[in-house]
This record gives sequence, C-alpha cells and structure tokens, in this order.
Amino acid sequence: MKPHSAWHLIPCLCLLWAACGSSSQRGDGGAVPPSGDTIGILDDTQLGALCAQLAATEGGYSKMKTLSCDAATETVSFQIGASQTQCKQLLQTVGASCAVLTVGAVQGCVADTYAVTCASASPIPASCEPFFSCAVGDASVQ
Repeated sequence: MKPHSAWHLIPCLCLLWAACGSSSQRGDGGAVPPSGDTIGILDDTQLGALCAQLAATEGGYSKMKTLSCDAATETVSFQIGASQTQCKQLLQTVGASCAVLTVGAVQGCVADTYAVTCASASPIPASCEPFFSCAVGDASVQ
C-alpha cells in the first residue's frame, strides 16, 4: 500500500470521533448522546461522554494504528486531542461551524477509520464524508 496524502490530512485537522453505540453507553460521567443529535447542541457533560467514547474506540487519546502493508507502513489516526479537554474544545469548534454534523456521523467515521486494513479501497472511509464536508468543505481533499 503506498502512502496516501489524505492520511496526513486527518492528524493535521486534529479533530475527533468514534465508535458505534447506543445512548445508554456511558462515557465520562454521563450517557453518550443519541446518534441523531448534532454536535453543536451538546452540553459539556455530553461532550465529555462522547470524547470518552471516541478515545475508547481509538485505544486512548492521541492513539494511532499502524498498518504494515506490502513492505510499507501506514499510520491511521483520527486525532481527537491529547486529552478530554482538548477533545471537547475541538468538538465545540466543529459543532459551532457545522450545524448538521451528528454524533452518529462522527462515531461512524472514527470507528471506520480505526477499522481500515491493508485491503481497504481508500484511506478515508466513505462514512467520513459528512465530517470532511463540514470540516474542510470537500471529503475528497488529499
């Protein structure tokens, strides 16, 4: 697998995201908000719960996944910040600028990003299109 310049975009955005789950899952002191809620309407407790869930999906804050494919190594990451505080700040920023981005879209993108394998057709999962459309205006930016 040859390096994809799009992989470098994800860490540069230093934004967030994560796993599939119901609103009954617990994050940091509260239930993870429903997948249909938009990021911009979440309060501090809900943001904390979502960040905790996203970090768990990634294996921790600032956790990267390394793929070794055909003598090349790729690093897969969807940076949500180095701490819950940074994650919440990033989510607040994205939520303020993108009124349509939902909890479920972020959860799916993060989960799918960390599920990428050497056999994956694209370095950016299709489920990330809503996020990148909001964050950078074009899901195919490379």
